[in-house]
Amino acid sequence: MKNLFLLLTIFSLAACSSSDNDPVTTTPTATPTIAETIIGNWSTQITNSQGSMLIRITFTEAGEMSLYENVSTTTGLLVEEKVEGKTWTIEGNQITTSDTFEDEVDTLTVTVIDQDSVTVAISEETINLTRDTDYESSLTGDWEGTDTDEDCTSTQQISFTSSNNYSAIITNMDCNNVVMNLEGTFTRTRTLSGTLSLSNNIDTSISDQYYAIQGDKIFLRGDEGDTGFLLEKQ
Repeated sequence: MKNLFLLLTIFSLAACSSSDNDPVTTTPTATPTIAETIIGNWSTQITNSQGSMLIRITFTEAGEMSLYENVSTTTGLLVEEKVEGKTWTIEGNQITTSDTFEDEVDTLTVTVIDQDSVTVAISEETINLTRDTDYESSLTGDWEGTDTDEDCTSTQQISFTSSNNYSAIITNMDCNNVVMNLEGTFTRTRTLSGTLSLSNNIDTSISDQYYAIQGDKIFLRGDEGDTGFLLEKQ
């Protein structure tokens, strides 16, 4: 028993000596702000008994945001697929988004779990987002899409270059089996969404379209009667 007390006393004295003579230096770790963390690509996959929903979101330092949503049934039937463009500002833990097409404003409450995980609450819904791969949302490249409406199928093929030139092949747009070949130059208001102005080299006419890009998807919409076209990067 005496040996046990002696051993405990030695450990106790050694601990005190180490504590007194060897000060521990700790470097405080700064907690990343929401504004620093949220920049980049995020995604989530939500699945229930009725089907699944894929959501991809990109936030840029320039205050732009784009969202891709894909909803399908358990059998794989596509229910909805869309791309939206927005701008965003932040105050505290709240991000205010403004739709660049419909001027719709939403407020998101963001909680940072860590650098690669956040929760976003809007109204009564909360989703968990995980940082996605570092993919690019760029207009430059080749895009193609098909749309079927009332047994009429139309296609769009359009290519954009980094030097602001474009070329397009539009087939059966008005269900008249006409193929249109267009080329010219373009300008745009933002990187991810806004107004895309296409100048036609043939008659120098200018066509303004709304566009929104999210990864390998782009949404194009012309005048008010146009329901829009979703194209995929090739």
